[in-house]
Amino acid sequence: MLNKSTVLLLGGLTACILTLPLMASPVTYTYTGNDFETATGPYTLTDFVSGFFTLASPLADNLAFGAITPASYSFTDQVQTFSSISPPPDVTFEVGTDASGDINKWFIALQNGLDVVSTSSISSDFGETPTSEGLVLGQPGGWVMTGGGTSPVPEPGNLALIGIGLVAIGLVRRKLHQRIQPLA
Repeated sequence: MLNKSTVLLLGGLTACILTLPLMASPVTYTYTGNDFETATGPYTLTDFVSGFFTLASPLADNLAFGAITPASYSFTDQVQTFSSISPPPDVTFEVGTDASGDINKWFIALQNGLDVVSTSSISSDFGETPTSEGLVLGQPGGWVMTGGGTSPVPEPGNLALIGIGLVAIGLVRRKLHQRIQPLA
């Protein structure tokens, strides 16, 4: 039979475990545009804008078109690439979603001086350098979302806390058991 101290300790540990949040896993939105309709070297008609951005959690359903701040991103026009590892000076991420949380409106522009990679649901995708450009008008590509949701498996830090708690319970029970033993 468990004594009052052990019951309280077990109850407290159980309460802590049950209140641990499920960890949200990051979500990545990947864009693939259509081939450029016009291009001047080094761009070609087989180049296109593509890229991704990652958020801590999925975008909300029916999200009004507005600015977001990705945790990471990388976009390319097949000639130049801009990413969060070495971000350009001018970065714009604006998105809106439909009733299912899928991106249906967007404007993403990454610019370093005259070098630009941009995609927009309203007008076009383009890549531009001071002497060349690739462009597709009115034919936006599509988005695919991967990841997201919650992880049903506790994170390693949570497992360590649970392990420490179980060891503490064992030590307390052992110490209490030794006190209860009659001295011979």
